[in-house]
Amino acid sequence: MAMMISEDDVLEISGYLGTMNSRLMSLHKVSEEIAADIDVASDKVLIKRNEYSRMIDDIKKDISEIENEVRNLQKAIVQVITALKASVKADEFERFKKRIDLWAPESFVTRKEAYKELEKL
Repeated sequence: MAMMISEDDVLEISGYLGTMNSRLMSLHKVSEEIAADIDVASDKVLIKRNEYSRMIDDIKKDISEIENEVRNLQKAIVQVITALKASVKADEFERFKKRIDLWAPESFVTRKEAYKELEKL
């Protein structure tokens, strides 16, 4: 014999299905809101990522320029040091020359020359 489904059972199942449908619709709405929030967040992340990428490119460019400037400064420093070395040598030569001029060794006579001069008198 086939079992008869009562009208109350159908109404009860219908109520459960209505409640379930309502919950599913609510969950679907919430999932759509979450998906929209995720899309917005993803767009924001992408925008920030592109910003950071441009910033990193700018920083790399600045670092490259700074490295070139440092190389140029190093070359300039080497040139200054070379010029200073040359000027120090020239300065030392000038001091040596002045000392020689003050000393005036050409005005000195040797003992032998002095004895000759004395013998002439």
